[in-house]
Formats: sequence, C-alpha cells, structure tokens
Amino acid sequence: MRDEAKGELMARVGHAGVPYEMLDLREPSERLEASPPKNPWPRRATLLAALVVSLATVATSVVLQSREFSLMTMATMISFTSRMGGGTFANENPLLADYVRNRAPNLPLGTVVLQGGESETEPGLWLAKHPDDLAMFQEQVTRRLRITTTGLSDQEKDHISRLDPGNALWPLMQAARHGNTAFGVVYRGMGPGGPPVSDESEFQNALRLFSEAAGKSSYSDRSLSLKRRQIDAFPRSRSLADDMI
Repeated sequence: MRDEAKGELMARVGHAGVPYEMLDLREPSERLEASPPKNPWPRRATLLAALVVSLATVATSVVLQSREFSLMTMATMISFTSRMGGGTFANENPLLADYVRNRAPNLPLGTVVLQGGESETEPGLWLAKHPDDLAMFQEQVTRRLRITTTGLSDQEKDHISRLDPGNALWPLMQAARHGNTAFGVVYRGMGPGGPPVSDESEFQNALRLFSEAAGKSSYSDRSLSLKRRQIDAFPRSRSLADDMI
C-alpha cells in the first residue's frame, strides 16, 4: 500500500506540462503517511545471508585448492625420493596416504601407511593375504634392500626358491648392493674404470652373485606390471592431484 501511494505521488509530481499548483497530492500524501513503514530486516537478512554464503564459497575454494596443491607437492616429492632410492612414510604424508586409500582402496600402492616394522608396510600387508604375488614381493624386497645392509632374509630366499628359482633378477639385486659397498659409493656410471674397490670381500660377493645370475634360465622384472596395476587401481582422474599421483 505504501509503495502504491508513493508511486502515484511520484507519478503526479513528475507529470510534465502540469503546473504544481494544479496537482492534487492530498490523497496519495495521506495514504503515504497512513501506511506503516516497511520492515527493512528481511532485506538486510537476505543480503547478510548472501554475503555469508559468498565468503563460505571463497573459503571452501581456498581450502580445496590448498589441499590440491599439497597433494601435488607430496606426489612430486615421492616421485623424486623413489627415483633417488629413498622411502616415503605415511607419518610424513598422512594427507596423501588417506587420499590414496580413499581413491584406490582395492590395491596397495607400495607406500608405508603404518608406523612400525616391515610387516606393516602396504606390500607387507598385501603379501600377508596374497603370498604368491611376485610383483608385490619384488616391491617389498626392493624397498627393504634400499634401507638395510643384511641382504635377503632366509624367509625371502625360501620364498624365491619356491616361486621364482630361475629368475636372474634376485641375485642381480643383491649384487648391486654388494657392488655399491665394495666401491664405497653408489655407482652411477663414472666413466671408464669407475671408482676403485675399497672392500675386496664385498667385491667378490658381487662377482659371485653376477655369476649366479648368469647361470639362471631367465630374467623377469615385474616392476612395470605392478606400476600398471597401480595405475589401473585408480578411477578416472578428476583433478590435477590424481594426475600427479
């Protein structure tokens, strides 16, 4: 009612060509004065709610983008660490470990997800249920040989002799470790001659293992098949973090 009266009043005042003294403004003025004032709070509440929703949307976007960036950074660090021969632990990357488990729950991806001994790595947990999975067994042995100096355990040797006795991969993996110890460095191709031998016994162990590998009937590296299983374990990529992982 108040808006109608106000509109009529403004229409009459703004009517061109009519002198102001001839305009009868009493009726719309009376209706304007008699009408109750409009409550401003519903409009203010609507504007305030819209502001809160906008701020929440911006904050959510910032949090999601920060999480995405963190996941991408962790995935890059894992890739670099793996290529340089180190290990990656979930207590250092709990966000990434949880994300990977949620995205690919059907296959462990070779990361350490629990604090504790070797049996609590994802390969160890997987092998406890699938002891004949040679690809995952190779992953576990590879990771263990990177951080220990004891070589293959008796249990691992029995496992190899039972499931994969003719594969030259296993003695070559051990020969590389003995060779690195013999030279005192991680040998990465240092030109003709290479570094001098600093431990003759380790050097002889490396030669013995090379000879053992040469006598095997085959060579089978299953790391690529495991990588394919790791990739297939992920559903279709939905973010840059998925692509990086």
